[in-house]
Amino acid sequence: MQFRKDINGLRAIAVISVVLFHFFPDLLPGGFVGVDIFFVISGYLMTSIIVKGIHNESFNILNFYVARANRIVPALFSLCLVLTVFGWFFLSPQDLKLLSKHVGSSISFLSNMIYFGESGYFDTASKSKWLLHTWSLSVEWQFYIVYPLVLITLSKFVPRELFKYSILGLTLLGFVVNLIYSYVAPEFAYFSLVTRSWEMMVGSLAFLFPWTLNQKTKIKIAYVGLLLLILSCVFLSEDFMWPSYYALVPILGTFLIMQANLQYNIFTDNAFSQVIGKWSYSIYLWHWPIVVGFLYFELSGLSLLLGLTMSVLCGFFSYRYIESIRFKKRNFNVLNLYKSIPIWFVLIIGGISSNIFLTNGAMWHYSDEIKVLNGSSSSNPYTKTCFSDESFGCFFNANGKAEQLGDINPDLVLIGDSHSFAILPILVETAALNNKSLMYFGSSACLPVPNLIASANNIDICNKRLEYFYDDFLIKHPNSNVLVASRFPIYFAGYNESDYSDPMMDVRFSKNSEYTISDLKSNKLELETVIGNHFCSLSEDHNISIMTTGPEFGINIPNEMTKYLNKGKKQPISLPISEHIERNYSITRMLSKLSQKCGVNILEVKDYLCDEYMCPASIDGTPLYKDDDHLSYEGAKLLTPLFNNFFQK
Repeated sequence: MQFRKDINGLRAIAVISVVLFHFFPDLLPGGFVGVDIFFVISGYLMTSIIVKGIHNESFNILNFYVARANRIVPALFSLCLVLTVFGWFFLSPQDLKLLSKHVGSSISFLSNMIYFGESGYFDTASKSKWLLHTWSLSVEWQFYIVYPLVLITLSKFVPRELFKYSILGLTLLGFVVNLIYSYVAPEFAYFSLVTRSWEMMVGSLAFLFPWTLNQKTKIKIAYVGLLLLILSCVFLSEDFMWPSYYALVPILGTFLIMQANLQYNIFTDNAFSQVIGKWSYSIYLWHWPIVVGFLYFELSGLSLLLGLTMSVLCGFFSYRYIESIRFKKRNFNVLNLYKSIPIWFVLIIGGISSNIFLTNGAMWHYSDEIKVLNGSSSSNPYTKTCFSDESFGCFFNANGKAEQLGDINPDLVLIGDSHSFAILPILVETAALNNKSLMYFGSSACLPVPNLIASANNIDICNKRLEYFYDDFLIKHPNSNVLVASRFPIYFAGYNESDYSDPMMDVRFSKNSEYTISDLKSNKLELETVIGNHFCSLSEDHNISIMTTGPEFGINIPNEMTKYLNKGKKQPISLPISEHIERNYSITRMLSKLSQKCGVNILEVKDYLCDEYMCPASIDGTPLYKDDDHLSYEGAKLLTPLFNNFFQK
């Protein structure tokens, strides 16, 4: 295929847009459309190769795959190897484990679906994922795998004169699917081949339906396309639903420039654009890890210009010395596949990343101090017996030994979400010291109030346990002593972790509730009132105690402390008590009313976890939290005096 300067110039526009968006998002808020430009270009080039080969009866699908591997694999795998080595020396165990997971998903070209399952592309947490940008490579590779099969099938069953119209029909269908998923499942729409394939197929249409234009018309069409790209980069932003129908603007702009086929214009045919276009793939690969690295080392301002320069330089060296690596094409079968693609290289990187993941971030190679830090986030000993999906809970006798649930009268019943589970080991120990038995019911993200649904991920398990607890256990055991421990602030004020772009917990009524969803969402019936009425009513037949929620830091404490150590620092982390009090305002008001009106006993934890001014995240280098808000064993142990007083009343 004849080299097209306009397409190479489009590559330059695409990569410059993406890189500027990531380094200076306020400068080019819609620069992420560069990925969409790349998709259209890929669709055009792949269709030209496949269709010409099919029509000439010379297309070899396995050689096609090798050619795509030649283009993508060397630079991508080299980047993964460099990042793994970097992570070995500079990242915390948790971050290294996450990196190893992402390396595995990137080299297997499944990273788009992995990131779809974790968080959105624009979420704050995404800025700590070193290989986030490889989602687009995974989409392209998946397209390379499927699209030739589609075209070969169509060529066999569709008349040649209708071939290109069938591609047009598939493109329109793909666009409709994209629109539907953009509304019903926006994260899926962003990352999925199903919703992105139409963009590449628009490139196919540019090849299958070429326009015949005179020079003046070419110029006009090209500049209209360029204007659409500029408008996309300047006026679109991450606040827009994407891709949806907004993606038509940059897609159409790219399509018009390609149809114009204008080989000589100042914007795409200049020395700078042509050079950047050639380096574009490697620049794209290297720029994002550099962005994440600068954030990791807390560099900003003018130093970002250095990062921009480093991206271009790394792109040049990668293009010059790594992209030039080629795997041999041959007429092979499955038995000699390994001779054409260095499977051993894949296995080495995959083996290293798998080993790191399975050993919790290669914990063994860290210093004892870091091992202690990250040991605080180890698993709760009662996970399988009390907190698994198969378990409704468990019973601990007065000796602190777990037993099967049965028709037992415990001295105390603990119920709640994962915050209740975090304190369970210490509560079991304290109960045993006071010769008390304990029964536990709990489920992650499960608001311990019937007929309220507070988690889309755990609805069935939560509802089953609450139904058993309220409709069976409490009825059979009147006058039970019930302790409630829950992360109430997320239900009132939403998450405060940096991981969430949409922080509000989705709290709504279940179908069998006497209230309606509109009651809650229109504030006709406040959540505070619903929860308060529930526990007030429950206190008529049972002795209810509610534990307040501890400090929530919004960052993973062991991980942050490890980062500081890796940077040669020992910087203490703490939270002003004023912030803790402010975040718990609604809960404090609700609990105060319950105490005065219904005699509900309140267990205040801040007196044990905070001083007069601050709430420390660690004591003598030992984290008090497993993550950003769940108490570690050492943190929960600070509540021992509180629990002792509780049992001795």
